[in-house]
Amino acid sequence: MKLDCLNHAIKPFSLKIMVLLVCLLISGGAISCQHLERITPKVSNFIDCRLGYAIGYNNELRSAEWVAYKLVRETSPGVERQNDFREDPEILEPFRTRPSDYNEPTYDMGHLANSESIDNTRVENSETFLMSNITPQLPGFNRAIWKGLENKERRLAERYGQVLVLTGPIYIAPFQYIGRAPIPTAFFKVIYFNETVEAYLIPHQALRTNQLQSYKVPVSTIKAITRLDL
Repeated sequence: MKLDCLNHAIKPFSLKIMVLLVCLLISGGAISCQHLERITPKVSNFIDCRLGYAIGYNNELRSAEWVAYKLVRETSPGVERQNDFREDPEILEPFRTRPSDYNEPTYDMGHLANSESIDNTRVENSETFLMSNITPQLPGFNRAIWKGLENKERRLAERYGQVLVLTGPIYIAPFQYIGRAPIPTAFFKVIYFNETVEAYLIPHQALRTNQLQSYKVPVSTIKAITRLDL
């Protein structure tokens, strides 16, 4: 019988962490989660398996280190965008970011697990608007090359039936903040499909979608920079 290590019914937060630690010991570090079929990239300060994605969160950075999700071929129209940006109550309060951090003129609230792909149910889509899944992104990045890469992963899911995606921000010190949220230096994305792997390392700049091929890199490059287990 599989043990559901991260059942959302487990409350309070401290008990959830205790159950997670027990599960890690039992499973040798692996978490039972559809979005982590191959491996858990890193045992971060906080790990959660949600309906639409799994997340590893770094308290010191107040940011996700990695987000993983499985996309499958769509069989019905998705739900409307929930747009309910909010604090993540699962993250301890001193380490959270907030929508109010973005009360400035420069940055978008940019998704890691993107809401347009994860839209089977309202709850699933709403979870993508938790601030733990959000990082500051320049509009010329978020709405251009990053959106283009999100579109590509959906096309691959339609073509091959499913893809596994691992993505996250990269921080190279010294970096700046807006409010409590650190501004990433770059972003990575690794897409597994049809026994193939594509990896991208994209500087956090205003870039066009047609420049994507310039930022395709070996998976070993992502592994060396992020120290994630890929």
